[in-house]
Amino acid sequence: MSGAVISSPITSVAIVNPCTVLALPNALPRGRTGEWAIRAQVRYGRSPGIGISLRASSLHSLVPMHSAVAWFARNPVAANLTMVFIVSSGLLAATTIDQEVFPEMNLDMVAINVPYLGASPAEVEDAVSVRLEEAVQGIDGVREITATAAEGQATLLVELEYGADLRKAVDDIKSSVDAIDTFPVEVEKPVIQELVTRFQVIHVAMWGDVDETTLHQWADRVRDDLSAIPGVSEVELQGAKPYEISIEVSETALRRYGLTFDRVADAVRGASLDLPGGAVRAEGGEILLRTVGQAYRGTSFEDLALITRADGTYIRLGDVATVVDGFAETDQIAWFNGVPTIVLRVFRSRQIDAPTVANAVVDYVEAPTRTCLLYTSPSPRDGLLSRMPSSA
Repeated sequence: MSGAVISSPITSVAIVNPCTVLALPNALPRGRTGEWAIRAQVRYGRSPGIGISLRASSLHSLVPMHSAVAWFARNPVAANLTMVFIVSSGLLAATTIDQEVFPEMNLDMVAINVPYLGASPAEVEDAVSVRLEEAVQGIDGVREITATAAEGQATLLVELEYGADLRKAVDDIKSSVDAIDTFPVEVEKPVIQELVTRFQVIHVAMWGDVDETTLHQWADRVRDDLSAIPGVSEVELQGAKPYEISIEVSETALRRYGLTFDRVADAVRGASLDLPGGAVRAEGGEILLRTVGQAYRGTSFEDLALITRADGTYIRLGDVATVVDGFAETDQIAWFNGVPTIVLRVFRSRQIDAPTVANAVVDYVEAPTRTCLLYTSPSPRDGLLSRMPSSA
């Protein structure tokens, strides 16, 4: 055929050149509003060319005019102004929003720790944990109690109900725990504290091929420096054993001098302390008297007098015992780059964002004066401060 026109309710297709129309629907599918489609398969002849035209009256039917997209399509100025407003708001919020490693939350939990040194987990459970649960479970506002009995330690986590008065609950728990009078004599004073969210920012690794005492001393020094940085609320040592002075009494030496273990313990307890001695009034003013006898080093404990004879001689603690000035025996150990290390965990204040504190700590670590703080050997790797990103 030389030419033909095929029309539909909204379309007009004009075939100008010879061709064969295989399929062309004259009725549009009725689906969701604005969803229109025309499917046709055309096989062209030798003379290409086919003209397809849509009447202008049918264009508005392709887009639902009541939608917001159609309104913005007819009003480009309003669309541009809306886009500028959204982008500007996002940029402004990006510069003022608080940046945190972990979101802030209220835990509503109270922890009770009771040391019971030398006791097995079963003994801790029977003597401490059960009594703590019985004292706490009847307090108003308590939702759940979780007790853990470990070697030499009893821990109780008290979860409060939503909306409970935390301060009142802590006071009630403290009063109930202090009223327990059936703990064994060896049980130490319970420690009751509210669990709070701490905002950890970064780790600082203090390492070097040196002895443990030297590494611990430098870690204490760096901790003091980091604590002085604005925005740092706390710096915690991780992998550092606590200081401890142990006194190992020889049974043979006790028999030689006619002493008992209790006598030695009482002498150490009574001699190593500071006591106020009152005041003396003089013409120039008042003079406060104080006896200074607290021992802080192993050598000071060795010189403590256990027995003083009539001739002025005395028996020292070092004569009957071995005093070890070192660290507590624990299972924890930390290594970094193959050498002993102490990790300092840096926490920030609530009002300061994490990047500000982290950048200040990095500037401190990367300062030239921080290099080779613990340099004690020709190896260039000894005594360098390293920083690690927080895993929180």
